[in-house]
Amino acid sequence: MLGVPEILNFYFKRIFPIQKTVLRSVRPVASRVTSMPLPSDDVLSAVKRVYDELEGVSPLLQDPRTSSIRIVLNPERMVINESQRLYTYLNLFGFPVDAVVANRVLPPEARSGYLQGWVAIQAGHLVEARQSFDPLPFFEARLFEREMVGLPLLEVFAREVFGDTDPTAVFFEEKPVEVKKEGRGYALYIRLPFAEKDRIQVWTRGEELVVQVDNQRRHVLLPRSLAARRLLGAAFVDHRLRVGFGEKEAHGS
Repeated sequence: MLGVPEILNFYFKRIFPIQKTVLRSVRPVASRVTSMPLPSDDVLSAVKRVYDELEGVSPLLQDPRTSSIRIVLNPERMVINESQRLYTYLNLFGFPVDAVVANRVLPPEARSGYLQGWVAIQAGHLVEARQSFDPLPFFEARLFEREMVGLPLLEVFAREVFGDTDPTAVFFEEKPVEVKKEGRGYALYIRLPFAEKDRIQVWTRGEELVVQVDNQRRHVLLPRSLAARRLLGAAFVDHRLRVGFGEKEAHGS
């Protein structure tokens, strides 16, 4: 789902115009040899309108001034590991994450009897999660004795989690993706926390920079200021992928 906007962008800019032209030529002939309906121009136009509306969603979600994502996890080993992978992929696609919330944390009154062992296990996982997601703000939501449904109970829940802090504020504003001028060239930086160097692949395809982590692949359409420059290479240091671009390439007449 994270890659859907870029996949649709590739389809509508590279394949859709050709497909639309081919269908116009094939439709009169196809009606004579098959009863299978082919999409009309009205249908194709409707699909294009849906894409045009979706196209504005990604920039909206990727702008830390207007929106952010918060990761909610349970204090369990497998859930924390999956949340770390999610954080890596969100950064890969440029979606800002401003906080982590640990949910269903056992309260102090559960520290005796049947749940004593679980309290100790959760405590260890919470310490690990706080350290691994640092510097992201880390909140805890305790497990209540009832299901928190309805506005009054949700207000109680929110006050326990955020206290006097405004929950609509942006708690962390570091950009997942940014371009910096460095000397006579530029560098594109992508934050990839929890990623490992041997799980990252980088290559160029025309004006696109392709970055793959595990099975998640992002196609970054390079701005003209970078696409015209010589690719110097990539390095992964301090949880950030750096792709260097040198001087503009000379093109023969």
